[in-house]
Amino acid sequence: MLRLCMDNMLILYSNDHMIKSTEKMLTSKFYMKELGVAIVILEINIYKTSNGLILSKSYWEKFREIF
Repeated sequence: MLRLCMDNMLILYSNDHMIKSTEKMLTSKFYMKELGVAIVILEINIYKTSNGLILSKSYWEKFREIF
């Protein structure tokens, strides 16, 4: 028996159909829980704009300067 535990998985595609298709395939094989849209992953902020995604570490760098 093999048990695999993962904290998070980020699925990125250019269209919603591919995301849903991938999620459907994975949930047919594994127990999964939808966590919603990612805001922060690996200490990187993710912002969605009309032009795409913006990745920023500036918030965490400022926070670290305090300590």
